[in-house]
Amino acid sequence: MFVAIVGMLLGLAVSIWGIGENNIKATWLGLVMIVAVCVSWWFWVMIIIRTMIDCTEKTQRGLGEIKYDLREVRHMVRDLDSTSER
Repeated sequence: MFVAIVGMLLGLAVSIWGIGENNIKATWLGLVMIVAVCVSWWFWVMIIIRTMIDCTEKTQRGLGEIKYDLREVRHMVRDLDSTSER
């Protein structure tokens, strides 16, 4: 993340320098650097979001299994309680 911020600031500096020196190639180079950082961040964010969704779905399935197991334990406790009353 630090490298991306430095890359973005470097691209901005190159673009501003290119504008100040009336150097079109430097201006475009700076803009391309900024665009490259933005696009790479976008893909990184999409990958992270997909990973989080996958983890959430996996956790949800695991919690469903735990809920089922707790239901079975509750029935066992009720059965034990009903047999101890006799």
